[in-house]
Amino acid sequence: MHWGRWAALFFAFTFEYYAVTGGIDAQLVAYARGGWWSALINFELMARAAFLCVTCALVLIRPSRTEMRRLEVRTERALWCAHPLLFGSFWVMTRAMFQSNTAPAGPALLWLIGWGLLGTASALSLCVGLIGVPRVRPAALLGALGAGLAMAWAIDEVGRWMQELWRPFSAAALTMAALLLRLGFPQVQVDAPNYVLVLDSFAVRVEGACSGLESMGMGMLLILLYLAIFRHQLRFPRAFLLLPLGLGLTWLCNGLRLALMMWIGARIDPELALGGFHSKAGWVMFSGITLGIAALGHHSPWLAKAPLRESGNEPNDQLTTAFLLPLTVLLAIALISGMVGHSDGGGYALRMACGVLTLSVLWSKYRDLHWRAPGALGACLLGLALGLIWLGSGWPFPAPDAGGSGGFWLVLRALGFSTVVPLAEELAFRGYLLRVLQNRHFERVSYRSGPWWAVAISSLVFGALHERWLAGTVAGLVYALIQMRAGRLRDAVLAHATTNATLAAFALALQNPSFFG
Repeated sequence: MHWGRWAALFFAFTFEYYAVTGGIDAQLVAYARGGWWSALINFELMARAAFLCVTCALVLIRPSRTEMRRLEVRTERALWCAHPLLFGSFWVMTRAMFQSNTAPAGPALLWLIGWGLLGTASALSLCVGLIGVPRVRPAALLGALGAGLAMAWAIDEVGRWMQELWRPFSAAALTMAALLLRLGFPQVQVDAPNYVLVLDSFAVRVEGACSGLESMGMGMLLILLYLAIFRHQLRFPRAFLLLPLGLGLTWLCNGLRLALMMWIGARIDPELALGGFHSKAGWVMFSGITLGIAALGHHSPWLAKAPLRESGNEPNDQLTTAFLLPLTVLLAIALISGMVGHSDGGGYALRMACGVLTLSVLWSKYRDLHWRAPGALGACLLGLALGLIWLGSGWPFPAPDAGGSGGFWLVLRALGFSTVVPLAEELAFRGYLLRVLQNRHFERVSYRSGPWWAVAISSLVFGALHERWLAGTVAGLVYALIQMRAGRLRDAVLAHATTNATLAAFALALQNPSFFG
C-alpha cells in the first residue's frame, strides 16, 4: 500500500470532518429541541469519538502493518464519483438538521437513522475508494477503535474538569496581583467573589484567560518535550525539577503581568493595558521562561551531564542558529511591538526588515536548499491547492476589520507574508524541529526522513503558532510530506510560500487583513 493514498485519506477525512462540524453545535440544538433529538445521542462526544477512532485507525493500522485489496479501476472510479455526492448530501442534511433550533418536518428518529447511514456511506466510499478493502487482524482494528474511544472519553472528562479548574487559578492570580500592587498602591480594591480587581477607576475581571492555566499547560508540554529530546544530556531524576520550576515561574509571572496591566490601565492608558499589553506581555514572559528553563538545563553542571570532548560529538551550533534565529527574530519583534500597540503598520514593517536582514546575514548557511533543482512547479501547485482548501475551510469569510491597516501597509504585509514568513517558518519547523526530533545532530538527518511521530509533533507545534490551529496542523503535515517526498527543504518552502501568496491575494483583492491567518 502506497503512503501517498494513505496520507490523502487522512487529509481528506480531516478536511471533511472540519467542513461538516464547522459552525454547527449539534449538542446545543439537540438540547433545545428535547425528545428523540437529545435522548439518544451525545452529538459532541460522538463527533469527537468518530474523529479520534478513525485517526487512531489510520495511524495504528498504517500501510506497513496492513494488507489492502485494491478494487478494480472501474469500481474505484465509481466510488470516487459517488463520494462527492454522498458527502455533499451528508453536509446538506447535517445543516438541515442542526442549523437552527427548529426541527425538520417528520419523525426525529427517522432523520437520525438516515443521517447516520448517510455519514457512514460517505466515510466508507472515501476509505474504500482511496485505499481499498483492508485485510487487518481484528485485534489491531479493535485496538485502534478502543484507543479512539478511550481518548474521546478522556478528553470529554478532562474538558469538564478543566471548565471549573480556572476558578482557583483565577483566585490565585487575583491574590498575587493584589499583593504586588499593594506594595505601592494601598488603595487597591479586591472583589474576590466576582474575581474583580480595581485600581483607581480601572477595573478588571480575572477570567479563565487571565488565570495563567493555559500558559502553565503549554509550558508543561514544552518542558516535557525538552526533557524527552535531551534525555541523554540531562541528569535524571534531577532534571524533572525543571518542571515544577517552570510552572512556578509561570504562575508568578502571570501575577506580575496582571499587576503591571492594572498599573498601565490606571496610570497610563486603559486601551494599551487591555489591548496590546494584556496578551503580548504574557507571551513575552512565557517565551522568556521556557528559553530560560532550557538554558538552565543545558548549562547547569548539576542538571546537565559533562559534555564529551571528542571531535564531532556536539551539534553544529552555527547551523542551529541559522535555522532558528530568523523565526525567533520575527516572533520577538511581533511580541514587543504588539505589547506597545503597534503590531500592524510600522511594527510589521520593522519585523519584516529585521527578518530580511537576519536571513541575509545567514544566507551562506542555506546551501542545501537547492533552489535550482527540478520539481519547483509541482511544489507550488500543491501549495496553491492547500491555500484554496484553507480558504474553503474558513468560509463564510470574516468581515473586514474597519480599524485595520490598508493600502501600502496591506501590500507590505502581503509581501512579507508570502516570502519572509514561510522561509523562516520552514527553516525552524521542517528544517530543524522535524530533524532534531530524530537526532540532535539534525544536520546529519536526510530531508527524506520523517517517522510519523516526528512529523506529528512538529506539525502540532507548527499548528499551535496559528490562530486556526487545526488547519495549521494539517498544513504542517502537508509541508512535511512534500519535503520528505522530494528530499529537499526547498519544496516545502515553495509550497508554503504559494499557500501564503494565495491567502495574500485574497486579502489584497478584498482589502481584508483577516485572511493573513
